[in-house]
Amino acid sequence: MQLNDKDMIIEKQNNELTALRNENAVLKDALAELQQQMNWMKKQIFGRKSEKSCILMNDGKQLSMFSQTDSEKEKVSDKEETINPNYSQSD
Repeated sequence: MQLNDKDMIIEKQNNELTALRNENAVLKDALAELQQQMNWMKKQIFGRKSEKSCILMNDGKQLSMFSQTDSEKEKVSDKEETINPNYSQSD
């Protein structure tokens, strides 16, 4: 084998090595992106949902879903009709 043939083989191997390193870098980036997507999907499926969480105030009482004050609640309860069990509807 001549020296020129050896140089050609070394150059060819160096080119293949460079191409494989570039491909490896691209695959590592793709893997990292897919792992990030998988972690996000796991969080969406198995993570804690905000609807299930209980929000507490400093005094330990749970916050209301509605923004009614006590006076508004009293107004609503005053307007509610009481049911008379002896009432019968006549036709």
